[in-house]
Amino acid sequence: MIGAVLIAAAGMALRYFLAITPPAVWFSVASRRLWRRGPREDILDEILGILDDLPDMSARNDLDRRTAWMSQLERAASTIEKRLPAILYPSDQATAGWTSERATGAATAVRLLKRQVAAPVDGSWDRLTTILRNEVTALTTGELGKLRWATPPSPAAVRRFRWKTALIVLRTIALAIAPLAAVIAIQPLLHLEPEPFRWVKVISLAWALLYLLLAADPTLREKIETAQSVSNLFSTTRRELDRSERRDSPDGSR
Repeated sequence: MIGAVLIAAAGMALRYFLAITPPAVWFSVASRRLWRRGPREDILDEILGILDDLPDMSARNDLDRRTAWMSQLERAASTIEKRLPAILYPSDQATAGWTSERATGAATAVRLLKRQVAAPVDGSWDRLTTILRNEVTALTTGELGKLRWATPPSPAAVRRFRWKTALIVLRTIALAIAPLAAVIAIQPLLHLEPEPFRWVKVISLAWALLYLLLAADPTLREKIETAQSVSNLFSTTRRELDRSERRDSPDGSR
């Protein structure tokens, strides 16, 4: 009976997989094609979203909003650099190389705008608004030659940045797993009992997870402290309410 139940469950799972997979694959392929066909619309969506928020003076002083704007600029730049040349492929190597270079320079110019968002000075917001409006005009009219252009970083600088990023990632992973690796390495020498050894491994894994989370989100510590403060506030309020109820009750008990 148990075998029949397992076989029936496996058969139902297989039927579900066969029924769901083809539509899911078709939807994924169709979405991918649609995504590739509309790079200009996606760039406009990102830029117009920023232009819609810029007149709000309070948003300009909101660091979270400014971080979101820089993310939108990066997505727009990435689309200009990677997807726009793909849809304008000219079918010859010389023009394709020139198109790629122009797109990379246009993306570089958009990325440079993030500096005005990160560290604005007098007139930065007005200049940013003017530049973004000019970008929107060039994109909507199809006059892509009017997009701002800046000299892309040299290949050597790009390679140095990638190596530096790879080293930072490797160092972070090494520091995260170092306690666990040390525990496993010294276990044959210390001959820890199974139960203490298991707890040491759990603590090492918790350290690795916490370190990786802190590396991925540097503000995690502040968020944890804020959550602890809110929890302490609720606990203090509840204790005060309990004391107040005991004082107000006739026999002095809850």
